[in-house]
Amino acid sequence: EGVSKLLNIIGIGSAYPEIVIHNNDLVRIRQATDFSRIFPEVKVKARRSSLLLSYLEETGNSDPFKVPDVALMTPTELGAAAATDALKSAGIEVEKLGLIIGDSSTPYETTPSEGQRITGSLGLKGVSFDMTGASCALSLHLSTLSKWKDERIPDYTLLVSTNVPTQNIDYRSGTEAAFFGDAASAVVV
Repeated sequence: EGVSKLLNIIGIGSAYPEIVIHNNDLVRIRQATDFSRIFPEVKVKARRSSLLLSYLEETGNSDPFKVPDVALMTPTELGAAAATDALKSAGIEVEKLGLIIGDSSTPYETTPSEGQRITGSLGLKGVSFDMTGASCALSLHLSTLSKWKDERIPDYTLLVSTNVPTQNIDYRSGTEAAFFGDAASAVVV
């Protein structure tokens, strides 16, 4: 009794960088000749990155500590873009948000949280925090909110997940490069 059982999703948004890394780009970056030999059974044909292909070809991103100086987008910028898209989809103004819950497995910093940085980048001062759930962040956020008492849930809550794994991958070794891309998603409930 007194626990919320129903949340309504009223807006959905997404954002991703413009740079596309195709499989043939990975072969060139790896300075190899055969994608199927390097990445057997990979079905992904392309992925998005916030890093220029020329940077990846030149460095292989072998030193991820240099990324903040060369990245085209930060996790916060991607998250804010997805949030803006979700708010537009929901048809509400940013000022109506009472809470932002963030998620990022690849934040530039852990304090302040990604949710707090996104809140600031949207021009808000408000309550926000992170709950990292990797690929299941949305369900974690919704599950958590559904257990709160109705009077504790703001009229509008923004859930944002933003990740830039391509900024953390060494493209000259391992197989991660074939699977991960940068993107953000947001939901208004």
